[in-house]
Amino acid sequence: MSLFTEHYFINYNKGDDIMKKILFLIIALTSCLSVSAQDYKNILTEGKRWKVLVRHWPHEDLYLDFRVSGDTIVDGRNCKRITNDQGTTHTFAAYEEDRKLYYMDSGKPSLLLDMAVNAGDDVLGYGEGGNTTVDEITVKGVNRKRIIIESPGNETVCWVEGIGSNIDTWIYGPEKVIGMTSYLIECYDNDELIFSQSDFGVTLGVNAATQERKKDGMMYSISGMKLKEAPANGMYIMDGKKVVLK
Repeated sequence: MSLFTEHYFINYNKGDDIMKKILFLIIALTSCLSVSAQDYKNILTEGKRWKVLVRHWPHEDLYLDFRVSGDTIVDGRNCKRITNDQGTTHTFAAYEEDRKLYYMDSGKPSLLLDMAVNAGDDVLGYGEGGNTTVDEITVKGVNRKRIIIESPGNETVCWVEGIGSNIDTWIYGPEKVIGMTSYLIECYDNDELIFSQSDFGVTLGVNAATQERKKDGMMYSISGMKLKEAPANGMYIMDGKKVVLK
């Protein structure tokens, strides 16, 4: 074998190895993306149930159970029925698409949760004052994406893949009332407890004393979180009394 032939043969083998490595990386990356897409955990699955605390100052705390109750079609769109049969029956339709959760509001979709957001995104319109972080938590052996949204003067909002939101505006969104806050206490799948409030890993006003006892000269949000200063607008509690700012 001539020197030229030997040199060409060696370079060819090196080039072949490089191509094999590139091909392997492409296959591995494609497989990871495929697994990631397949592993996404939907919130609206049959058998899912949420225990929610509804706090509406100055009324007594109320615990409600919401559940996925079969399929329905709204304005030609396939949806899941969400029901609550405690007291007056409360029913609305919701669906998931591209890792986003919508409910049907008067026949039109309204975005409630977006599990596709990235760190730093202005998710709830807080702008530069807000801070969004994205990570992953493991609860009862299951890995789930977690999105934490913080803003001065507001409680920390936390969304978890396959579960929902800690401050449960998504499940009670269709009947949101000023001064009312709902908290996700527990989530069940076919009657098996899969997630609790403490699993979100953030502190909520739901753990604080009720607003009626807030007579210590401090300011609190409607949901019971201590405030360093009065909000620019909205409502807060001081000395057990509701203050409304416009």
